[in-house]
Amino acid sequence: MLAKQENPVWNPPDWHYWGQAEVVRPFPAGGISLGDSGRVVRRGDKVGILRGGEFEAIPAERPLMFNGVLYIPPFGTVNRKIPEVLGKFKLDTGDGILIHGTNDPLAVGFWGTHGCVRLFDDDIQFVYENAPVGTPVYIY
Repeated sequence: MLAKQENPVWNPPDWHYWGQAEVVRPFPAGGISLGDSGRVVRRGDKVGILRGGEFEAIPAERPLMFNGVLYIPPFGTVNRKIPEVLGKFKLDTGDGILIHGTNDPLAVGFWGTHGCVRLFDDDIQFVYENAPVGTPVYIY
């Protein structure tokens, strides 16, 4: 295991957004024009609407859907981070494969993950507390 983290936040990859809307595009570096209503831009770790020089952040949980297009939030923004999905603990085995908890215990043991292994809260807590970073991980 390469690393472990308590209370992890998921930063989903781009593919997470595909299929959530008919049209999906990466967030353009120059922002999105809303015509006379302003422009959607990135300011530090937030995405928001710029109108008349005033910036209003878009709530993190709100999809970046404008003019029928779902825009993929930029990495490093709060709009890209999804809390609680990974449960209370995360173990990073490398190559994008995580061992983590879940906010949906009924999903443990079922296909529906994207390369990760989900455990019940008690199980992931035990591994988190007892397996040091550097422990070899074998998934069969």
